[in-house]
Amino acid sequence: PEGVILDDLGRASLVVSLVALALAGAATAVASAASVLDQRATLARLRLAGTPVAVLQRARAWQASLPLVGVTTASVASGAGAGIFLLLAFGTAPEQVRPPDLLPMAGLVLAGLATGLLSAVATRPVLVAATSHPLRDR
Repeated sequence: PEGVILDDLGRASLVVSLVALALAGAATAVASAASVLDQRATLARLRLAGTPVAVLQRARAWQASLPLVGVTTASVASGAGAGIFLLLAFGTAPEQVRPPDLLPMAGLVLAGLATGLLSAVATRPVLVAATSHPLRDR
């Protein structure tokens, strides 16, 4: 029974992590679109100066991805630490506690990076629309 409970906890933590990443991706996409609209004048001036949309898009992708990677890494590390602490606190013998598998943890961090990149790609039309006619609103 103890192994079943631990397996269920592992599956539940994976589902919760994936749902949290989906919510973070949606929030990042909204924030990214709002950022483009807030910086419309600056982005339009950069376009007038000859900066390609691809360069602006790449900068936005990094701007969206790096915070998600940092938060995902911190969340994975704190979750692993809390899991080990709880196992030891509730009487599991230290020799029975295994270190966490690094592959799923690295997968979650990469999923955080992919989520940030995807949210930037999803809001590219906002960037194009906001910078396509830079002098129209002036």
